[in-house]
Amino acid sequence: LTRSQGSRVFWDSSAYLEEAQQAFSLDQFFYPKPIFVSVVFRVIGTDAGHIVAFQQWFSVASWLCFTTVLVTSLETTRARIVALVAGAIITLDPFRLGYGSAILSESINDSLLALLGAAMVWLCSRDRSRLRTLGLVGTTLLATCWMLTRDTNAVITLVAIPVGLVLWRPAPRLHVRELVALGVAAIVAVFV
Repeated sequence: LTRSQGSRVFWDSSAYLEEAQQAFSLDQFFYPKPIFVSVVFRVIGTDAGHIVAFQQWFSVASWLCFTTVLVTSLETTRARIVALVAGAIITLDPFRLGYGSAILSESINDSLLALLGAAMVWLCSRDRSRLRTLGLVGTTLLATCWMLTRDTNAVITLVAIPVGLVLWRPAPRLHVRELVALGVAAIVAVFV
């Protein structure tokens, strides 16, 4: 589906590529664009072909991960089949796959959102074990990366946390780990 797509460079692409070509410094946390996409581009290289290949594979892998977690968390066969079909449609959506050819933050943002969604579904469908603590740490790290991908994600997080707390109404003594994770996410969101 993506073989015929070449890389598309936009006027905004230069901000990410320029930042990725510079030596890392703490000043980059205060650049106009959040830092995570530039760090990814620095790791995989600033060649447009490498970026496109990474974004396309990362998109498919992350949405497959989301679909797998969703299917395994459901109890009835009918719900699992519906989740599997919906996951396949989302994973292979031409518009979503088209994001991969743009040298921008959208594709990485979308893929991180799928992984974050998978982590949230996993946390909501599992019991309170030691593995859950590791899951909370991983989810908090994913949320941090997601917020450092686009500044609007930080705004979404700052709105979602109080709304979620009002709807959830957790008992503080029973959910200390979850509340700490939300506190860390709020601190990162305010920083971004």
